[in-house]
Amino acid sequence: MVGYTAGPIAGGSCVSFPWPRNRVSLRLALSAILGLLSLQASALAANEFKYDPLSCKADAHGSLYIALDQYIFAVPWGGDVMIDRVPAKDRRLVPVPGEPEGCPGNPAQMRNYSFLYALQAAHEAQQGVAPAVRPSTDLLQLIVNSDSTMDRFELDFAEQTCRHATVREELPNGLTACRVKPVHDAPIEDWGASYIARSEIYKTPQGGRFAVDCDPGMHTDQIGYCGVAYMVLPGLFLTYRFQPFLGPRAIPIADIIEFDRGLRTQVNSMLIKDFIWPTIDGTGN
Repeated sequence: MVGYTAGPIAGGSCVSFPWPRNRVSLRLALSAILGLLSLQASALAANEFKYDPLSCKADAHGSLYIALDQYIFAVPWGGDVMIDRVPAKDRRLVPVPGEPEGCPGNPAQMRNYSFLYALQAAHEAQQGVAPAVRPSTDLLQLIVNSDSTMDRFELDFAEQTCRHATVREELPNGLTACRVKPVHDAPIEDWGASYIARSEIYKTPQGGRFAVDCDPGMHTDQIGYCGVAYMVLPGLFLTYRFQPFLGPRAIPIADIIEFDRGLRTQVNSMLIKDFIWPTIDGTGN
């Protein structure tokens, strides 16, 4: 299946977290993070950051302009987002003085940016809005972090899983599946699993091996999720989590490479190239 798009992008949370290697502990830890984001997201978006695209001097085309370190993106505005803004004392000079924050002439400077698709879907359901039937993530994040070892987090976990796998199999889409049988009887769809793309088929943007790690129990109970994380641009990480089986937004493992390829295309399409920040001497260098 081709032509996947990820829908509106947004996202952000701090990843300086003691990631456990046990699958159940990992699921609980990441669920705790999502719960914290869920509690704070609406309040942050509504109370701490005010933005109106119509207030911009230049046409923002309905987008929010954000700066993640040196990278500028024009992202859709609206929905349930969480932002981690750069402290005022550490922000760059405003390119266009007097321009509202978030406009093309004054990108909102952030360390992390997250879009909580699952939370937005819950809010829409409460309002009687039918869920959109299309593949999408539950949580999508863009994270500023210069630690290149983060690029191996999912891969290291996947390689550890493969060393202890009960079943290994080569999938038609170019992924190697490593499945771990739980202590109790369960259908193989409910086994914890990691997937690593064969290098000749698909790689991360920085040339690393593409990996997906999935919790157990998702086919029957939808209690976990699959996770992907890699450096999409130098110093900028893309992470997302998704359901492979259940729900209107499910992304089957058979389609994850094509989905990820479309997601990278979307991120690149929102990147504002050749943006120049002013300097104290006004040269822009």
